[in-house]
Amino acid sequence: MKNILLLVFAFSAWHIQAQFKELSLPMSKGAQNGFKIKMDSVDQTLAFDIMEKTIADKDPKVDASIISFNELFFHNTILTSISAKPIDVYARFDGADTSLMLFVDLGTGFVSTATNPTEANGVQQLGLAIQQKTKAILHQAAIDSLKALIQRTEAQLERVGDDLKAAEDAIRNNIKGAGKDDKQVAKTETKLQDNKAEIMQTDTLIMRKQKDFDAFPLNNIKSENDIKNAALKANRNAHKKLVKANVISENKILNYKVEIDLNNAKKTLAADDKKELRRIEKNIDKLNQKIAKEKNAIAENNSRMKVYTAAIVADSTVVSANEGKLHAFDEAGRLKELKQLRAKSEKLKAKTEKQQTAIVENKQEAEQKRKEAEAAAKQVERLKMKQAILKAELDALRAHLDTMEQ
Repeated sequence: MKNILLLVFAFSAWHIQAQFKELSLPMSKGAQNGFKIKMDSVDQTLAFDIMEKTIADKDPKVDASIISFNELFFHNTILTSISAKPIDVYARFDGADTSLMLFVDLGTGFVSTATNPTEANGVQQLGLAIQQKTKAILHQAAIDSLKALIQRTEAQLERVGDDLKAAEDAIRNNIKGAGKDDKQVAKTETKLQDNKAEIMQTDTLIMRKQKDFDAFPLNNIKSENDIKNAALKANRNAHKKLVKANVISENKILNYKVEIDLNNAKKTLAADDKKELRRIEKNIDKLNQKIAKEKNAIAENNSRMKVYTAAIVADSTVVSANEGKLHAFDEAGRLKELKQLRAKSEKLKAKTEKQQTAIVENKQEAEQKRKEAEAAAKQVERLKMKQAILKAELDALRAHLDTMEQ
């Protein structure tokens, strides 16, 4: 886009009025009188092509060739504005100031204002025709380039529209999926409470049948379990807080990355503003430092979570072992009944474990879908901003094209 705008500005700055200088210049025939024609915004290939087309408009039969001194040469050309007789025309390109140097050999000598004022006027008319054709070609090139840029911008806008629709669909689908997961959680939790109630009744019956056995350290086991469960609760709460802290840090990281993307977008818009680019780069560095800080916080939290997890596992193991002792207690005459009660209790617990696992998984899935919906929502915001920018660019490009085509 930058190159195209430069071409448009170069065209806008074009001077229709011919600018000619007459001076003696070196060429394949030695130092000869020539006419320097200013041709802005062209290279040698384009300059020679324009001259060939200009000569062909006046004498379609003449063929151009490249000779020594890298000159464009027209032999026995009929240019009535200069001479009624065939003439030789030479052209060289000066890349230093993008000018075309014309030399016209009348056969009796090279044209100069001093000796051939009429022919010299004709040479200047040829120079004016070359400049006018240059203007027309640059004008059309600028229009064609602008049209191509409009097509690319339209295609980009269409892609952004497709991405926006996909992101909006992702929001709806994830919200809907999270809702289904929530309903499943509620349904499973109801069944879980029923199973827990039945477990409690069974365990109560077991404990009542075993209360006569003073040798069984029931109170000690309960006391130990209370302590461990309190520790478990405290450690789990601490672990949960660290998980939440990590989620907050991850959200901050995501927000900082969004800000980095926005700053990168600003860099494109401020491509020629060095001061603004430095300011943007400084902002990006600060954001990257913030991201690094949050990542360090996450790493520290993860280390602490491992400690809590180890304590939870150890305390859970103790609690589980104590419960096993309670269920493993045996008494002659009650072995069969206790065995049946334990089997029932274990079956219910296994069932509740599966239900608890299902609840955790459904909750995690619901949370993940909500996060994906949030991420999609942020993507929608970014895409809408990008869409607005592209629409504004497209409107400006179309308006400029209308102006150029008038």
